Amino acid sequence: MANLLTPVSLDELTAIRARFFLARSSRAKEEKILVVKYEGAGRSGVDGELDGRFMLAMGKAALTAWEPDGLVIDLTDLDFRQLVEGLASLLYLGAGVFGHENLPQAVVVGPGCEEAIRSFFSEPTRELAHDLASAMDYVEEEMAKLDARFSR
Repeated sequence: MANLLTPVSLDELTAIRARFFLARSSRAKEEKILVVKYEGAGRSGVDGELDGRFMLAMGKAALTAWEPDGLVIDLTDLDFRQLVEGLASLLYLGAGVFGHENLPQAVVVGPGCEEAIRSFFSEPTRELAHDLASAMDYVEEEMAKLDARFSR
């Protein structure tokens, strides 16, 4: 008896879209920063979990594909009113990338998701930015700290 295979696609899970950009570090040209930009409207409940898992899967795939030295998650064009588990996991995307060290990472929030993302953090942090330039500056500073620690 033959198994019937049904084709599936990650795009079927959600209306959220992910786009990827690379930037060279301004201080070390061989280092690169990956920007993962998410766009669309997130849902709540179980559907919101699917949105969050899709975003996490796309982020992990991008880290594997480009092996960046720093990461910026750009949520400025994302409308997500509540924090769901998959979205919370996205905030830890760079955790443990360098063994015990985390990949330098920042998150850019916009008006459609800022409240949900800020609810995750107990206090203000520089990891959250309102513009891409501030996020890139923060990631570059963190990359420099890692370089100094490991004499890269």
